Amino acid sequence: MIALRNLMPNPKPASTSGFIPKRGENDMQMEYVENSTTDAYILLTAINDLSDKYCRYDVGVLPAGSYVYAAHVVCEEQRLDVLRVIAVDDNGRERELANVRYDSGQGVYTVPFALSEPTRIRLRIQAPNTAGRTANYRRLIVCKAEDYQEVVQLYERGVLQFPWFDGDTMPIRCAIR
Repeated sequence: MIALRNLMPNPKPASTSGFIPKRGENDMQMEYVENSTTDAYILLTAINDLSDKYCRYDVGVLPAGSYVYAAHVVCEEQRLDVLRVIAVDDNGRERELANVRYDSGQGVYTVPFALSEPTRIRLRIQAPNTAGRTANYRRLIVCKAEDYQEVVQLYERGVLQFPWFDGDTMPIRCAIR
């Protein structure tokens, strides 16, 4: 049996709990959508044409190592850095470590990143820059890079329905290799 760990506290998501908007309510709308044909997701709708609208999620301090942040993304705007990984220092200053740009195709977007020392990490999901456009995010995952490779292998073998899992650990009774 193997045990993989998704470090994202609200991976489905099951609510908007923990997601904090950067800009005020006049810039974007964030809502939790439960859908009978797909899993639940967070929907971000741009209310105006300002750029850099996002929601952040503080995952806490991660130890040194290589990681992957990934989510299933559907967005009505191209050329948008939909997923971002931010390091936060002890004074609250932010530094972007990595991001991935939406290429107009819905699907799983991944952001690999490496930490040379324990680092407080803040994840972002971006809202579109154009008023009226939307982006939705579901099946969020943050895990060690080697764990993510195992998740992808399990998905490719048909053991997992998506390259993602929820819960703190996922026991699977099968050989990976």
